Amino acid sequence: MQKRNMYGDLMGIGDDGFQVFSQSCSRLFAGLQSLDLAWNHLSDGACAQLASCWPATLEYLCLDWNNIGETGIRTLASTLHQLPTARLRSLSVRSNPLGDGGIEALCLVAAHCISLRWLGLGETMLTDAGARTALPSSVHHPSLTGLDVGENMLTDEGCEAVGAAMVTLSKLQKLLFRGFLFQQRRVGDAGGKVLARALQARAAELPAFQLQLDCQQVGCDTASEFAKCCASLQQLSLFNTETSTMGATALASALLKLPR
Repeated sequence: MQKRNMYGDLMGIGDDGFQVFSQSCSRLFAGLQSLDLAWNHLSDGACAQLASCWPATLEYLCLDWNNIGETGIRTLASTLHQLPTARLRSLSVRSNPLGDGGIEALCLVAAHCISLRWLGLGETMLTDAGARTALPSSVHHPSLTGLDVGENMLTDEGCEAVGAAMVTLSKLQKLLFRGFLFQQRRVGDAGGKVLARALQARAAELPAFQLQLDCQQVGCDTASEFAKCCASLQQLSLFNTETSTMGATALASALLKLPR
């Protein structure tokens, strides 16, 4: 973010630069634990290069804000099926045009990476149909604590798949489901109530939940439904939604009834 703020969108190593870096620093690269390649104008070629020299010690990988498409992520995913990923704890590909096919391939890999704690799929052109296809492959992941599916092309129809993940991912504590502000049709009360009922269906012994629904089109009906299960919430963000005084009052009343 510092680089972006200082130079805008003009700086970045690109695929060729990443290949030079990974090859010239091969000994250093082989022992990496954290690799942040965000905002570097990377595309499918960089994914192929990363697949060919994957550091077995890698725990954190950030590929946010690049131009990686379905072909590149499928190449990387195919390789990760065969490589040691037991240490990988965080994988984020936010703001890449992966599409439904790319997300499906990535979720299949994530399902087998049992050490994974965070999966960032925000702003990757995921649609309702893609969510229904991709998310079920990871819904029984044993250790995933955080999931970002925000700023995608999801509407009410995709909330069943997201809600199923909320129920069955036993370690999940944080879900980012921010709406894309300039998308005309986003998640409304029909989908919001699905998410609230999914939270209600989670086992009582599971950790308190953090949910971000900023910029979605949810309103008072969603807020009222969440009021029924606010004891299960650690944080609920409804910034820039259609929740009015009535919905806020329902939440406030429910919170006041909780044991101090």
